[in-house]
Amino acid sequence: MKEDFKFSAINENLMDFTLDRIKKVLKIYVPRYDELKIIHIAGTNGKGFTSSLISEIFYKTSNFQNVGLFTSPHVEKVNERIKINGKEILDLDFETETKNLEDFLIEKDLKLTYFEFLTVLAIKYFVKNNVDIAVFECGLGGRLDATNVFTKPLITVITNIDLEHQNILGSTIEKIFSEKMGINRENVPMVLGITQEVLISSLEKKKKFYIINRNFYLQKKINGFYDFYSNDEKIFENIKLKALGNFQYQNLALVLEVVYLLYKFYNLNFSSFDNVVKVINEFILPFRMEFLDFKNNILGINLIFDVGHNYPGIKSVLESIKNINSNKKIIIFGVLEDKDYKKIFDLIYDEFDFIYLTDPISERKLSYEVIYNYALEKCKTAKIRLMTNDTKLLLGDINNNFGKNDLVCILGSFYLVKKFIFLRKIQN
Repeated sequence: MKEDFKFSAINENLMDFTLDRIKKVLKIYVPRYDELKIIHIAGTNGKGFTSSLISEIFYKTSNFQNVGLFTSPHVEKVNERIKINGKEILDLDFETETKNLEDFLIEKDLKLTYFEFLTVLAIKYFVKNNVDIAVFECGLGGRLDATNVFTKPLITVITNIDLEHQNILGSTIEKIFSEKMGINRENVPMVLGITQEVLISSLEKKKKFYIINRNFYLQKKINGFYDFYSNDEKIFENIKLKALGNFQYQNLALVLEVVYLLYKFYNLNFSSFDNVVKVINEFILPFRMEFLDFKNNILGINLIFDVGHNYPGIKSVLESIKNINSNKKIIIFGVLEDKDYKKIFDLIYDEFDFIYLTDPISERKLSYEVIYNYALEKCKTAKIRLMTNDTKLLLGDINNNFGKNDLVCILGSFYLVKKFIFLRKIQN
């Protein structure tokens, strides 16, 4: 399927955030949609990692035969957003489901946003294929996110909370948290990765909340592996992620608590807890602190991809990069226009030896000229080596001036990473 699609039934000018449109469509188009057993995940960062790992554990180790996964955004093509048992929806199936939904909307004289359209398509696809469980990642916020249409999820999750999309979600961390908490349901367990006391103290004590470092946690051992505890009982042991980045272990703790709660409350059966750990130890999610050494990428220089796109996410990535030995550290950087680019640029300026500015592939890109003008204003241009949208020129300069003992980090947006995905292909 092409990366993007446009139809008359998709209207991106529908900016009045509401669930009325999608619920109206689902009630007629997928009347059994609310019978789906789902895990619903919101949060500022880490939703994709958490959702994908939960899904992989389910279909590789549990008695669930068919496990759906809906995530966003995509990097290469839209099919990535909709998976069953780790396999993307096929082009033919995507085209068929798209045409069916488009015809239905036209017949009923209804319109949806792009994200609403994909959400309905995914739900229809999961119901049609009789998935045993589906993991849904929120696109934005929670309360009015298009995925928030299910009345009785099995478990809900909030990975973490930080300032983001303040023009939509609210100007304070408390308001943003309130929006994310919109996915909470009465008598449904909620797993929380929040650490701010001001947010934890606002929770209603009678609710079924499971909070990281209070109800569950990971403990690092001398050998570098981790054990997982829930209510001080050791459940999983000898865990170590392949992915770089200590921040991913917080998301991992949430994953393991979800798995354990399903085992405990819903009689979910696993082939063995050892197999759960095996899946975790082998898990890699592309473009999340993905490291390719100089032998395994076209550039011939050590390379890290990460789709971190806001200040807290990028800060976490940079804290992990500090531990990587290299001669010179280089960043290819670009962000979308709604990000706090000044704060982010100050951060990367301190951490990298050389900076290359370029634009993400998106209508919402922030021009690299805006970033450069800020750098001029702050007298922070010394590390900016090149500004260009000419990918060949940019990579040629890197290739001519840096080598296998250096590190290149491509960071700032999903839409920036997609500009350089061809570098991941291993040279023959």
